[in-house]
Amino acid sequence: MLQLRHFLLLLPLLLLVIVAGYLLLVLPSHNNLPVADFVPKGFEPSSQTWLNQVNVKQIIQIQSPNDVFNRRQNLSHYLFGQATLPATTDISIAVDIQDLDYQKFYQSKILQQINRLTVTMDFGINSVIYHFIPRKSNQKIVFYHEGHEGDFRVAKQGIYRLLSQGYDVLAFAMPLLGKNSQPTIKHDRLGLLKLRFHNDFRFLALDANQGHALKFLLQPVIAMWQHFNTQSKPIVAMIGFDGGAWVTTLFAALQPDLLRSYAVAGSFPHYLQDWQVTEYEQTDTALYYIANWLELYILASYGQHRQHVQILNRYDPCCFMGTAYRSYKNIIQSRLRQLGHNHGYFNVFLDESHKQHKISKLAWAEIIADLKRFESLQAYDQ
Repeated sequence: MLQLRHFLLLLPLLLLVIVAGYLLLVLPSHNNLPVADFVPKGFEPSSQTWLNQVNVKQIIQIQSPNDVFNRRQNLSHYLFGQATLPATTDISIAVDIQDLDYQKFYQSKILQQINRLTVTMDFGINSVIYHFIPRKSNQKIVFYHEGHEGDFRVAKQGIYRLLSQGYDVLAFAMPLLGKNSQPTIKHDRLGLLKLRFHNDFRFLALDANQGHALKFLLQPVIAMWQHFNTQSKPIVAMIGFDGGAWVTTLFAALQPDLLRSYAVAGSFPHYLQDWQVTEYEQTDTALYYIANWLELYILASYGQHRQHVQILNRYDPCCFMGTAYRSYKNIIQSRLRQLGHNHGYFNVFLDESHKQHKISKLAWAEIIADLKRFESLQAYDQ
C-alpha cells in the first residue's frame, strides 16, 4: 500500500514529463521557422502573408547619388532650418573629473581620466557628455549613445570593453535623461512646463528657420563631431542603443564622413511596426516622408569605405524583434550597389544569444571585431 501511495503521488509528475517531451518533438523549432515567424503573439506585420504584400523596392525612392545628396539636404533643412549641419553650439569643458560610478575603471588601470563636456542649447536644454580617455590609447575615438534607459552608466561594461581596446569613448545620454538638464519653460499658450522626457519636445514651438525640435537629439553629437574632428584622434565609429540607435542612424545619414555606425535595437521600417510606438522621434510623420527608414539606412551606409550595421535581438521583449529584417536587408544592399562603385555597405547582425532588450556581450564582441577588421583594411589601403 505504501508503494502504491508513492506511485500515485508521482503520477502527475510523470504525466507532465511525458507531455513536455511530446511537445518538444512535435512543435517546430524557432531556428527552423520561416521569415519573422517567431515574434510575440499579435505581431501580425511580421507574418509571411503580410510581407508578401509589401513592395520594399518600390518604397525606396533613392535611385542615384544625386538623390542621396538631395535627401541629406532636405533632412538638414527640416531638422535645422538650413541645408548644412549647424555650427558648434556652446561647449564647456571640465578636465579630469572624478565620478565614483567609474571607480573600478581606475582600479583596473585602463582609464587615464574623464573629461566632462557640456553642450548648451536653446530653452536651457543641455547634454552632459563624458570623454573617457584610456591609459593605453590607440589614438581613435568612438561615440556611444545610450537610449531611453537613462544615464550612459548602464553601458559601463561596453564602455569598459572599448577602453580596454584603446579607444577613447565619448558617451551621450538622451536629452532630459541621465545627467542632462530638465528645464522649466514658459509656454505662451500652456503656461509653465517642465521638460522631463524628450516626448515633451512636441510642445516647443519653433519657426521654420529654427528647424524642428528633434534637432535637440542630434545637436550634441554634431557639436562633439565638430569639436573632436579638428584634433589628431580620428572619430572611427558611433554606437547607439534603443533611442541612441535612432540618433546613430540619423547622424550617420546626415554625416557622410562617419565611416562606421552600429545601431542596436533601435528601428524597423514602419511596415513592420505593429506595437504601440510612442517615442517622439519614431512618430514624426513629416520626417519619414522626407526619408523613410529604408532610405535612412541607405543614407547611413552610402559612401566609400562606409558601413552601417543594424544589430537586432531576435527574442527582444521590447521591440524590433524577430527576423523580419530579411524582407529588406538584401534589397538595401542591392540598391547601394546600383548607386556606384563607392556604394558602401549595409549589414544586419541577428543576436540570438539572449532574450532581453540590451546590447549583449556577443554584440559588443561583434562590434569590436568589426572595428578591428575595418582598421586592418584601412592599414592595408595605406
